[in-house]
Formats: sequence, C-alpha cells, structure tokens
Amino acid sequence: MKRKQRAWLTVPFLGLFLLAALCGCGQGETPVEQPKAPAQVSEPYEIQKDDAGGCMILQEGAVVGGGEWIPYPGAEEVDFAACLEPTAEEAAREPLGQVLATLFDQRLGEDAEAPDYSASVSNVADLEVTFATDQGSEAHYLAASGDAFYNIWFREGVLLPGTERELLDELLAEAQSEAEAVGSDSGAQ
Repeated sequence: MKRKQRAWLTVPFLGLFLLAALCGCGQGETPVEQPKAPAQVSEPYEIQKDDAGGCMILQEGAVVGGGEWIPYPGAEEVDFAACLEPTAEEAAREPLGQVLATLFDQRLGEDAEAPDYSASVSNVADLEVTFATDQGSEAHYLAASGDAFYNIWFREGVLLPGTERELLDELLAEAQSEAEAVGSDSGAQ
C-alpha cells in the first residue's frame, strides 16, 4: 500500500515541478522592444488671407491647407445625412453631387476627373470629405453659412491633429463672423 501512496503523491509534485520549470524559462529573456513611430513635429504655420474671404495655410512656404467659399443657394437647408443614406434616391443625393463637383473643380481643376473620395457627416462641420490629389490626401470640412459652404482643408499627415483642430475651430469661427457681417450689411441696404 505504501507504494501506491508514493506514486499517487509523486505525480502531482512532478507536474508542479514541470510547470515551474516551463514558467521560469521565459523569465531570463530580454523583451523585444517594439519600434516606435517617429514623433510628428508640427512646424510653425502662417495663415494668409485673401480678399474673397479665403485663406492659405503655409508651413515652411508650402501650402498645407486653406479655406474658400463654395457658393450654393440654400446651403443651410442641405441635409447631408439624408444625402449619404444608402437608400436615398438620386434626387435626394443631388445636393451632395453638386457640392462635390464644385469642390473638386476648385481643388483639382475643371478638367480633372472626380477622384475616389469618402464623405461623412462630421461632428465638426456639416460635411467631411477626404480624397487624394497629386500632392497627397486632403481632408475637407464644409460648413454651411447662408448661401454658401466654407470649405476648410488640410493635407493629411502634415499638421498635428490638435493643430488642425485648433485651425479648424478658428477658421470656422472667422467664416461665421464674416458671413454674419455680410448678412447684416446686406440687410441694412
């Protein structure tokens, strides 16, 4: 009987010994460090405004963003969420198509083919559109004001996201103030 008891007690101890040995093998290894993404550094930028209410955002002399007006009668009435519904009929999508055609003409030239793009309703502006140009990808934010959309755009990956957001907020506020001033001037006439 003693022999059976020893064998019965030896198996659990042998299992514990093997488990401890296996667990301890990896403890002496040096962990492999994951390569870190290069830090993005946003250089100082400059905003140059034009007489038409638009602007260019420059960084080291290169244009990395800007803003311009897209005339569109009834811009504030456009419901981009309805335009982007997969089940929307062609007539419901027409405002989106017209605004995008004008946007592409402004950024790519009138003779250029419409690029592949993605469009979505944005929590920052009425519409967010991303597409590729020969200079790289651009992100566009369109905000309705009266009978026009103010289009603020950035070359993707050039400015830090926080810098883009600050510029976006600043330029949208300025565009809104400008539109209100124009509206109050035309109302006084």
